[in-house]
Amino acid sequence: MQTQPKRNQVLVPVPMSPKFVAALQEKLIKLGKSNRADFIRDAILEKLKNEGEPIDPAIAAAPSRAGKGGRPTHAPKPPNCAAKASEEMKERLWDMLKDQLARQRRSRRPV
Repeated sequence: MQTQPKRNQVLVPVPMSPKFVAALQEKLIKLGKSNRADFIRDAILEKLKNEGEPIDPAIAAAPSRAGKGGRPTHAPKPPNCAAKASEEMKERLWDMLKDQLARQRRSRRPV
């Protein structure tokens, strides 16, 4: 599903093989990163800095989505794994998220 860029945003499509995207997503999960776009933006900034052509990070950030709606921040979101990612890994991640949410709910109950 192609999303339309929001106002003050330019969508830059970068073709990647499904295997590369799956490997990237797996690494992001291991690193505890939840946003692939932010990671790619940070990687571009780092590469330009290493090449001696830095860009101000303040202009690289995507416009705020605050107040725009979307998924509630308190609900766990399903894993966003690429098409070729292991089904077993997705199931384990989803189970871990459900367990974590259940523990959080139990810890908030009054005694």
